[in-house]
Amino acid sequence: MRRAVWNILVVLSAAGVLFAVAVALVSWRQQAGMTPRRAVREAEAALRQDPALLEAETRQAVRLGAALSIRARLRTAEALFIQGVQFEREGDLRRAEDRYWDATDQRQDYAPAWLALGLLLGRKGGAERLEQAERILAWAVSLEPEWSRARSAHAIVLRKMGRLTEAAAEAREAVALDPEDPAARNNLGNVLLALGDPDGAAAAYQSAMDLDPDQAMPRYNLACLRARQGRVEDALELLDGAFRLDGSLREGAPADPDLAPLLDHPAFRALLEGYNLAWFREHGTVEPGGSGSMSPSESAGSISPEAGPAGRSAPEPGSSASGTPDR
Repeated sequence: MRRAVWNILVVLSAAGVLFAVAVALVSWRQQAGMTPRRAVREAEAALRQDPALLEAETRQAVRLGAALSIRARLRTAEALFIQGVQFEREGDLRRAEDRYWDATDQRQDYAPAWLALGLLLGRKGGAERLEQAERILAWAVSLEPEWSRARSAHAIVLRKMGRLTEAAAEAREAVALDPEDPAARNNLGNVLLALGDPDGAAAAYQSAMDLDPDQAMPRYNLACLRARQGRVEDALELLDGAFRLDGSLREGAPADPDLAPLLDHPAFRALLEGYNLAWFREHGTVEPGGSGSMSPSESAGSISPEAGPAGRSAPEPGSSASGTPDR
């Protein structure tokens, strides 16, 4: 009987190995037959569904599309855009910006490249960069007015520029266009908070969390709001969840002015050290520099502003760079 069971286990194990090999072979054949243009199309489609590159499949598709198109010296707008996304992921902002500009030169009506370029410039900051980013994102919206992500990106830059009424209008339109997008609701929360509507902001953050409990930013933003309101326990609970989902958020938390009311709280220090709230409540003290039952995620790294290509500018909404409407 034992021998029979053993033989069955051996057969099942061998079958499992064969199945894994077969899957790997199919995957290899698919990649081996992948053309650069097809890889770029698949990467572009994946980004439409997962613009934040949260899924491993999206990151793999972008990496493959960029690698194959670079190797083939493919210079279509779509290929240059995918290459720019990959360079940005790797932290090479200068090459990313160059690729985005090149993509818009190839096709001035290609909204994804304008969107990526505007967001990149907006993150670099500075009044001149923000103005340039706003023009670029307004152009992207004019190209695809029904694209929620373009509206949301435009709202982000408008908020940074202090144009809050316009930002709120764009953020609300983004939510209306895609009610199931938690990022759009999170962005709406940021705008409402800047407008002095904490209740509306809290509702927007909560709705983003309800749509996708695995997104860290709405949880972190609501924690900041609760800390400012003096609701310390609520803020700590939310931060605990946010840090579990994205440990890199710990890096900027000590310098976040919204979290200043928590700086002297031992539970907050425990969360920053990598402990979770349950561990702290059981043990009560934390040794500086220690490590608890949860370890911080690897650092996402900081990105320093770089100068972009000179002599290039964004078209005004409603006209192309050459002065004639694209559509």
